[in-house]
Amino acid sequence: MNYTNGYITDEIRQMPFLKITVPFVVGILLAMHFELLWSIVFVIIITFVLLSFVFRNQVCKNCSILLMLVSLGFGSAQSARTIKRLPRGQLIETLIEVSEQPHLTTSRNRLAATAFVRAFRIRSDSAWQKTKESLVVYVDTTAKLSIGQMFSAKIYVNDFKDYNKSYSKLMFARGITGYTFVSDRLVGEWNLGSVSNIEYAARVLRNRVSSKLQQLLSDKEDAAVLAALLTGERSNLSQHTKQLYQRAGTSHILALSGMHLSMIFLILNILLKPVVLFGRSSSIVKTFVILCLIWTYSYMSGLSLSVCRAAIMITIAQLTLFSTTRGSRFNAIFIAAFLTLMLSPMALFDISFQLSYAAMLSILFFLPRFISWIRVPKYFGWLRSL
Repeated sequence: MNYTNGYITDEIRQMPFLKITVPFVVGILLAMHFELLWSIVFVIIITFVLLSFVFRNQVCKNCSILLMLVSLGFGSAQSARTIKRLPRGQLIETLIEVSEQPHLTTSRNRLAATAFVRAFRIRSDSAWQKTKESLVVYVDTTAKLSIGQMFSAKIYVNDFKDYNKSYSKLMFARGITGYTFVSDRLVGEWNLGSVSNIEYAARVLRNRVSSKLQQLLSDKEDAAVLAALLTGERSNLSQHTKQLYQRAGTSHILALSGMHLSMIFLILNILLKPVVLFGRSSSIVKTFVILCLIWTYSYMSGLSLSVCRAAIMITIAQLTLFSTTRGSRFNAIFIAAFLTLMLSPMALFDISFQLSYAAMLSILFFLPRFISWIRVPKYFGWLRSL
């Protein structure tokens, strides 16, 4: 028992980011139930930062740092949380920004796209009010929309149905609060300009790669599957193909994730393996090339959260190879989780985030034990690891 406690204590001591991530997550959870003025949140964070420097007592210092991390988690979640500000049940005039490439719905009678409502007003003679509420927007199939495009329209905003609470929770985790149908006759102007940022530019590049594959391959369905595997763009997949993968239990293959990026990482390591023969400096060059290619691919795939999460893990794992101190293998996971939550706090409530980290932690925990339990000849060790 003492050995087990000592082992666990030693492991935790080598995982500083576990002690950072846990209070940060507590702050995110608190932000889901409470809301404070930004000025108060800022004062609280600064106060605990100052106290962590002022206190000489180690216990008081650690408590100050702990509460500072909780405050940071609270502040980041409050800034990222989408609050319902748009009126429900009445016609409002809005300025809408398309944030995702429109795709055909399951019934194929409309286009659906995620969009931000940047401003709204209840009457044409009233003042515009700023907002940043994210909705699923349904438009006619003849509409020509692209990522970053701005348009104005009069809409009714609807909440997701109460009977489908799991879907509502999923949408909430992604920052989407409702949906609306855009009628052509209530559209003021389809093209009011466009917004450009690194995230939109990445999604545009992903769509261009997908379109190029459609042009190069004669079989459109093969091109759609290849585009899904390479870039994660699944809007061109037919319902029949999606159902085939669902029945086979292999739908996850079409959703770009850490598995795809890990395969690319493995291939790059094999191809660049001879480089390490030229010394330590060549290992640095190899790592730099691999990480550049990994992040280039992540950009090409639209900087989706699942791919960025895997890219962060790979980056940390590669950089730790140059560390002279021994650390816990779990620490890289918690670093990646912390950085992901810093960039997107609401990802904590996304089922893909939860399952991804649960899987990684389980693999790291159970694999060494599994290997020690099952004895196989040396030449078949790779088969056991699979």
